[in-house]
Amino acid sequence: MKGDILCPVEEILTESSARDIFLRKGSLLFREGSQAGEVYFLRKGSVKLLRRHIDGREFIIKYVKEGCLCCIPAFNGGRFLMDAITVEDSLLKATKVEVFREYMYSRHDITAPCIITCL
Repeated sequence: MKGDILCPVEEILTESSARDIFLRKGSLLFREGSQAGEVYFLRKGSVKLLRRHIDGREFIIKYVKEGCLCCIPAFNGGRFLMDAITVEDSLLKATKVEVFREYMYSRHDITAPCIITCL
């Protein structure tokens, strides 16, 4: 998302299979243990990835930056390994995991620069 150049990951998210999602601050994007049916890409705003301790305390794992994926856990057994909650009003793109996975398998050249930098 720098300048006029799209990260190649964004290419698939600009296709008709992707949908826009707008969430208000404090909204739940996905919950730990839920089935990961979609891949989420943060266009604007902020999302925190967290786990909850047994006593209810939050353990923040990461703040997702604009231009990064919020869904890396979707590739680990098909379930999310943490919660994702918006820190501010946020705009995301979503596409089906299967569509994204097929795209990534066909684009070995982009895996490292576009995915790893978002971890």
